[in-house]
Amino acid sequence: MTQSMPTPQSPTPDSSSEQILWRLQQPLDMNRVKRRRAPGKGTVPYLEGFDVIEAANDLFLFRWSFDLLSEPHIMRWDKAVTFYDQRIKKKVPVLGDNGNPTTEIAGVAYVTGRITVELDGKAYNHADVGRCIFTGDTPEALDMAIAGSVTDCLKRCFRQLGEQFGNSLYDKEIARTAGLENGASSYSDNGRGTTKNGGAHREAIQNTQRKASTPSTMQPDVLLYQDGSAVFMNNLSEVSAFNAYKAAHDGRVPASRDALRAWSNGRKGKR
Repeated sequence: MTQSMPTPQSPTPDSSSEQILWRLQQPLDMNRVKRRRAPGKGTVPYLEGFDVIEAANDLFLFRWSFDLLSEPHIMRWDKAVTFYDQRIKKKVPVLGDNGNPTTEIAGVAYVTGRITVELDGKAYNHADVGRCIFTGDTPEALDMAIAGSVTDCLKRCFRQLGEQFGNSLYDKEIARTAGLENGASSYSDNGRGTTKNGGAHREAIQNTQRKASTPSTMQPDVLLYQDGSAVFMNNLSEVSAFNAYKAAHDGRVPASRDALRAWSNGRKGKR
């Protein structure tokens, strides 16, 4: 059963529990906040897993634990691959070589867990559910999804302790700008990334490419999908797959990164 934590009084130097409760209610340092792509368009703020663990170690002096209350559960389904068509301003399906919509395996891993923190010799518990969406049917995709769901569960359990664990990031007004001031706009998500705007994204790619290229191995500064997103030029496997797609489709570029991945997976399945 979840126990409510005691109401803090004004902190005194010799009361560690009151110091902890006082610190838990201090405003969140926005320099800790990162941003990631939202399921639709735009980005949302979040705290990284290692940051939450570091904050817990610092606040509770390692007097906390995290336990899984269930085995990971996995759900899978076939998902249509789509891309955002700038001309008609909506998502449309990616068509395969046979003219039919392309699909890929998608899924979600979820797990239930509980944190326990110790204050004045008493244990306080908070439980929650973590989840992580994934695509593909490889062991690596499943492994990353299970690990991601456990990290999400840990963070959601700690979120119930308030400000220092990102509870305020669920306030829509705060979420709109949290993490933007310090440039926390890059993230990693199955090889994908984003920045605040397309111009900055292209500039970063161009700078990386200029540093890495020599006159004998020059590549175009930027390669673009039909949906306007850019190929990561320092990801050699993505560049290779992109060029292979163009060669197989008379110079036509893939509709999106998801479309390229579905096409590449289809080729592997035929071998």
